[in-house]
Amino acid sequence: MATVARIIPTNRTARYEALLRAGRSIGTCNDCENAGNELSRQLREIGAFDYLQVVAFDAKTNAVEWQLMEVNGERSDALTPDEDWPIAWVHQRQQLYLSNDWSRETRFSKHKQFLAEHGIGSSWIPQKFLLRCMPRHPGKG
Repeated sequence: MATVARIIPTNRTARYEALLRAGRSIGTCNDCENAGNELSRQLREIGAFDYLQVVAFDAKTNAVEWQLMEVNGERSDALTPDEDWPIAWVHQRQQLYLSNDWSRETRFSKHKQFLAEHGIGSSWIPQKFLLRCMPRHPGKG
């Protein structure tokens, strides 16, 4: 099996330029699934990661409308976040969440267990990710 080496930008200017390219590329997507695929692809060109989760909440009900989850390079739809996941906590409070060591975390037991099963030791969740997705079929949800 062949591997392809990729150059991850190391200086601030190059990383910023890569983020701008990613934003432009993602901005041209016409639905959540395409935007999610492009986001994952572009982020891998900026830096390495083992875990990515992007969730779109319904503005009225706060229910999960859509999610993208990648763990160790593989797509997963195994779980839908609930109130015992930090992403719901961040959404409700609009505050950053950072865990440097999930083995010491006392909250979010389901999420902690999920990450431990996949060898993920730390994570952070920003307040908001400004990605607006349009339904694939306007008027149908």
